[in-house]
Amino acid sequence: MTVIRGLTVDEQRVVNQLEAQLDAKARRNQLRSAYMDGKHALRQLPPTIPPYLRNIGMVLGWPAKAVEALARRARLVEFSIPGRDLTEFGLDEILTGNDYYSEARISGLSSLEHSVAWQITTRGDTAAGDPEVVISRKSALNGTGEWSSRARQLVNFLSVVDRDKQAKMAAFNLYLPKQVIVCKDGAVVERLPSSLPRIPVEPLVYRRRDGRPFGSSRISRPIMALTNSAVRSILRSEGTADFYSIPTLALFGPDESFFEGNPTWKMLLNGIFSVPDNDEAETTRATLTQLTQASQQPHVDQLEVWAQLFAAEASIPVSSLGIGMTQANPTSAESYLASREDLISEAEDTIDGWRSAHVRTLQNAWMIREGATTLPVELRNLQANFRDPRHESKSAAADWFLKVTTSMPWIADTDAAVKLIGLDETTVAQLLGERDRDKGMANLRTILDSAAANPATTADQPASATDEAIAEANLMRARFDALGVAIRAGADPEDAAARVGLLGLKFTGAVPVSLRVPDNQAAALESK
Repeated sequence: MTVIRGLTVDEQRVVNQLEAQLDAKARRNQLRSAYMDGKHALRQLPPTIPPYLRNIGMVLGWPAKAVEALARRARLVEFSIPGRDLTEFGLDEILTGNDYYSEARISGLSSLEHSVAWQITTRGDTAAGDPEVVISRKSALNGTGEWSSRARQLVNFLSVVDRDKQAKMAAFNLYLPKQVIVCKDGAVVERLPSSLPRIPVEPLVYRRRDGRPFGSSRISRPIMALTNSAVRSILRSEGTADFYSIPTLALFGPDESFFEGNPTWKMLLNGIFSVPDNDEAETTRATLTQLTQASQQPHVDQLEVWAQLFAAEASIPVSSLGIGMTQANPTSAESYLASREDLISEAEDTIDGWRSAHVRTLQNAWMIREGATTLPVELRNLQANFRDPRHESKSAAADWFLKVTTSMPWIADTDAAVKLIGLDETTVAQLLGERDRDKGMANLRTILDSAAANPATTADQPASATDEAIAEANLMRARFDALGVAIRAGADPEDAAARVGLLGLKFTGAVPVSLRVPDNQAAALESK
C-alpha cells in the first residue's frame, strides 16, 4: 500500500481501501482492453496446429464490434430544459468549452468496455487556457470509488493521475466530501475546498444491478470465450488450407531416378510431367493416383456456429461479424428492425442507465462555476436527450411526422417539430435560425408599412378596448422581433430601437436569449 505523508489516519485508510479495490480489478480490466484493442493472442493452441502457425498471433475484432455497435445506438445529442433555454444558465458555454458531446461518446465506449467510466468535474485554470469548469474522463483502470446505495452517490473517489515504472501510483487525487486532496510523490501537495454537497464525480455505469453498483462489462466472460473458440477454428482452417490447395497424390512403382534433382515443390507445381517405368519392380508401369482431399467446409460450419453464439450473446446481427454474408441481401425496414430488436432494446436500457449521470455531471458543472450549493428549480428539470436507437430512415420519420401533425396540427408550429423529422442537429439549428430571421424581417416590414400608412388616419374608426390592446401587443411584439434582427445584424442597439419605434428603450447591458449573437457571428464581429 502507498503511504502518504500529510494524510490523517482515516484518509490513509480510504486510500488503502480504494487502491486495493483498483488493483483487484486491474488484471481483468487490462484483459478486456486487450480484447477491445485486438491484442489478445491465444496462449493454449490446439495440438493439431502446425509449428509454423503457432506464432501467427491470430486475433478477432468481434469484442470491439459488440462494444461499438451498442455505443453507436446510445449517442447523447443534446440537453434541454422544458420551456427554457440552456443559454439562460450558460450551460451551452460549459458544453462547448468541454466538447462534451464528443467526450461523452468516448466515455460511453469506456463504460461498455470496463463496465464503468468516471466523469469528474473541477474548476478550471482560465489563466492556463482552461474553461471555467473542466469536465474530464477517467477509465476504470485509473479510477474507483465507494458507492452509497442509500444516497445513490459516491462517498469518495480515487483518481490516479500518474504511475511510476512499476505501475504504482505516483500522483493521485482523493475526492472526499467538501474537499479534494492532491497527492504526489508520497506526500499531500494541496487541499482544495469543494462547495458541492456531493462528490463531483459521476459514474457512467453499464448494466448496474444488485451486488454490482458499478455494473458489468460488455466484454463478458462468454464473449471472450466464444472469441477464443472462433480463433481456434480459424487456426485449424489455416493449418489445413495448405493441403487443401495442393492435391494429395500417390505414385506407385516409379523409377528412383525420377526423384533425383526434382524438388517436391517443383513436381507438385508442374502442369505436365512424365514418370519413367521401373522395369525391375513387380509393377513396371508407374501409376499416379489422386486421393480425395478433406473439405474446408467443416471449419466454415464450425466458425458459423461460434459466430451465431457470439451474435446471440452480444445481441447483434450475425452478418455484422462477417459470417453469412451471402444471405445478407437488402431487406425491408420492418425486417431490418426485427433483426436488430435485441440490440435496440439493449441500447434503450443502456440509455436509461446513462441519462442521470450526464444530467448530474452538467448540474455539478453549473454549481461549481456559480459557487452554488443548491440547484434552481429549472435546472432540476434538466434532461439529457439521446438519438433514437432505432435509426429510422428519413422517409419513415417523415411519414410518422405527417400522421402526428394530421391528428395534432399544433405540433407543426413548434420548434420541436423539426427534430421529429429525423434531421441532424446542425440542420435543425440552421433551419430554426433562418425561420427566426425571416420572421423578424417580416415583422420589420409590417412596422415600416404601418408607419408609412400614418395610423392617425384611422383614429376615427371605432374599435373596442380589447381590439386595441391586442393590436398594441402585436405591434410591440413585432417591434421587439425586429429589434432582435437589427442587433444580430450588428446595428447599434439604441439606434435600432429608435428606428423600429422603441425610442427611449433602456438597455441593462445583459443580452437576452432572443437577441444573443451566436458565438461564430460574435467572433467574426470582434475580429473586425
